[in-house]
Amino acid sequence: FTGNGQGRTVEDLNQAVIDFAQMRAIATGNPMIIEQVHLRATLAKLHALHTKYHNDRRRAVTELNAMPGNIEWHEERISWINDAILIREKFTEKPDLLVQGKRYEKRGEAAERFQSLIEFKIEGELLDMGYAKVYPHLGFSNKKFARVVIGPARFDIEMGNSGIGNLLRIDNEIDAMPKMVQQHKAQIATLLEKRTRLEFE
Repeated sequence: FTGNGQGRTVEDLNQAVIDFAQMRAIATGNPMIIEQVHLRATLAKLHALHTKYHNDRRRAVTELNAMPGNIEWHEERISWINDAILIREKFTEKPDLLVQGKRYEKRGEAAERFQSLIEFKIEGELLDMGYAKVYPHLGFSNKKFARVVIGPARFDIEMGNSGIGNLLRIDNEIDAMPKMVQQHKAQIATLLEKRTRLEFE
């Protein structure tokens, strides 16, 4: 903990007490008292090291136990996103947009209608992009989100106040799928490296 804004820890305070006791013992000139204080100080430091060791071990065991589940979570997302990439690759041309089942050839008109649905948080399928479907994602905040569904993959995207801008956000998220795969792979590599380090600690 910290006190009076100066950031002194419990260890700092204990050390201050020990140093004061040592100074008082030296002032007495009694070698037995000096030795006693020195031994108490050494014991206190060893106890602190012992406590830290066991706390670190408990933390390491907890992290190691959670590691398989965390790795599996990332592997599952990689599989989902790769499936979504394959689904998208089947569409060589950008399909017309269907907003609540109505086809729009002009992207601006589709964007305007889509935006009105987002603003009023209309439930149900809002947008059909051929390979992806978009639904409202209603959270507890006042922010507006859309959930993009491509096969097993789900992407929640925060929406703004521009219909065209929101369609662009969705396109960018979909375009970023290969990058997402690499990010999940990097997370797995980091977890495996951390697991190796914790096992040897």
